[in-house]
Amino acid sequence: KASHSFLRGLFGGNTKIEEACEMYTRAANMFKMAKNWSAAGNAFCQAAKLHMQLQSKHDSATSFVDAGNAYKKADPQ
Repeated sequence: KASHSFLRGLFGGNTKIEEACEMYTRAANMFKMAKNWSAAGNAFCQAAKLHMQLQSKHDSATSFVDAGNAYKKADPQ
């Protein structure tokens, strides 16, 4: 535990946000497998917003593209 808090201090303490990103992305992929496109899009959007908090523009853009693709399958209009 001491080394974990040490690393958190070194890298800015974003481990909770990073974990949340991973969980939202995992949930979105599970929604995709279940063909629940709207929920998948929502989860990808949440992951993208968290990536923006982490200053990870590429990952955020990728998540927004994935969200757009999921929304397109839910409602092509």
